[in-house]
Amino acid sequence: METIYLLIITLLLIIILLLLRSKSRENGADPYRRQDLRTNSEPLELSPELQARLLNLIAEEKKIKAIKELRVATHLSLKDAKDFIDNMEKQYK
Repeated sequence: METIYLLIITLLLIIILLLLRSKSRENGADPYRRQDLRTNSEPLELSPELQARLLNLIAEEKKIKAIKELRVATHLSLKDAKDFIDNMEKQYK
C-alpha cells in the first residue's frame, strides 16, 4: 500500500514538472539555450592571448574549435560566438 502512494506522488511530481516546463516554453524561455551574460551594447573585449589563439584557429580553418574556445572564455551563446568568429574571420582575411 505504501509503494502505491509513493508511485502516485512520484507521478504527480513528474506531471507538475512537465507542466511547468511547458509553461516556461510558452513564455519564450528556452531552458537549453545558454544566455549571453553581457548586454548587447557592451563590446566584447578579448585578452591578447585569446585573440591570437582564435586567429590561429581561424587561419588553420578550425572555426568550430575557435567557437568552442570563445564560448568557454566568454559564456556567449552558440549563435553569438559563431557570429563573432565569422566577423573576426572577415576582418583578418
